[in-house]
Amino acid sequence: MRSFSKIGNLLVFVFLLFGNSFADYFLDMNMGETNAAESRALPTFAVGAGASLDYYFNSFNGGAQITGQFRFHRHHAVDLFGAIPFDGDFYEVGLDYRFYFTGKLMSESYDDFLRLGVSGIYMEKNDDSYFPPAVSLGYGRDFLFFKKADFMGRVEVRASYILGEPLSQKMKDLPMTEDTHFIAYLQFSLLFF
Repeated sequence: MRSFSKIGNLLVFVFLLFGNSFADYFLDMNMGETNAAESRALPTFAVGAGASLDYYFNSFNGGAQITGQFRFHRHHAVDLFGAIPFDGDFYEVGLDYRFYFTGKLMSESYDDFLRLGVSGIYMEKNDDSYFPPAVSLGYGRDFLFFKKADFMGRVEVRASYILGEPLSQKMKDLPMTEDTHFIAYLQFSLLFF
């Protein structure tokens, strides 16, 4: 008899512990329509700038970028960007496609995305100029600092692979150059809409 009362007490405890979550689920299902109507529309255009931590040649470098985004669907956007590392080794200009997973930035205050891009890298080496193409893949998040603000933050991790002519730098200890095709980025941007 005591084991049944212990099981009954345990069931009551579990129900009280998780009952609030279940009640919220059903309330959210009914209230979701009014919340969607009250939330702001997704921004169509956004422009901004940011800073990045770039990794290539086995070292970290800082950089800056500017971007302009056009969101043509809840889940899809394209943007133009320009980037330059602070040490001035190269310049990058490109076009990105972003796929947003939920498309609910304005109601949930964040939205994760997958980024696919093509760009051109401008560099000078050996008294010649090169403009090789690059492809990139990234993952990031747009987020609102405040619900009614007209700006958002963006954090993303991106990897680029340079096709064709690689980046080069002179080695310190040897009279040789080191080449790389791979650049990794950690970026933070502020965009206004």
